Amino acid sequence: MLHWNSTNASKKVVWQCKTYVMDGKDACGAKAVDENVLMHAFVRMFNGICEDRQSFIKTMTANIEMIVLQRPDVRETEALAISVVNGYAWIEKLSWEV
Repeated sequence: MLHWNSTNASKKVVWQCKTYVMDGKDACGAKAVDENVLMHAFVRMFNGICEDRQSFIKTMTANIEMIVLQRPDVRETEALAISVVNGYAWIEKLSWEV
């Protein structure tokens, strides 16, 4: 996150790719994103998840299962299963708070 100094007296907060900040334009051509734009996009995305939780969970579960099948490491699978359970609980908790 950077504080962008414009030519006028106002300042705004923007988010930039770490690669761009550390290595410059040649390493990453991504533009800065205004924090308000990013916040509104996140809220829209989160509201969409809350409105159709079951579909989101079904898609997320299918994606996770596909990844697990590609990497059959038992420890990684167990850790992923715990993360999924915690993720479901987090989504449910947040959706009821909204």
